[in-house]
Amino acid sequence: YYGEKLFHLDEIFTIIPTGYNENDYVIFFYKPTCSIDIEFENKLNKIFEYNYNILCKVFGKDRIFLFNTEFTKGTIFQNCFIVNPPLFNRLLIRKNDRFYIYFPNQNYENSIRLQFVMKNIITNFNRIEYKFVNTKYLHNMGGNIHCAFKVI
Repeated sequence: YYGEKLFHLDEIFTIIPTGYNENDYVIFFYKPTCSIDIEFENKLNKIFEYNYNILCKVFGKDRIFLFNTEFTKGTIFQNCFIVNPPLFNRLLIRKNDRFYIYFPNQNYENSIRLQFVMKNIITNFNRIEYKFVNTKYLHNMGGNIHCAFKVI
């Protein structure tokens, strides 16, 4: 939430299963960056801190993994946009006793972090397969892989 504008939660947040029970999950959450406008980045970080503190109180800090997410500010309507497809726009499918997760391609830093976190999850729960998919076209059209899957 920012001012009068509401945005999709799935652009900045996702839950990843770590098992079959109700408490078997971790949360991936955004950490905003904006390299072209420090003042705008500071505003984004105030909003982030507010939401992050709520998540920590509800879920516990140990369940939350942060991933840098680059934003830019629009010039006409002062909207903000996520520059690259966020990993939170993943597609999660459960088939039989396995989870299949399709993440949008990520920058190098997020790819390495995501692979490290997923390796630890898979070590504890060996029922997850994941892949990266190029979703830049869908992102630029205003959606992503989970949006396209719902439409299909």
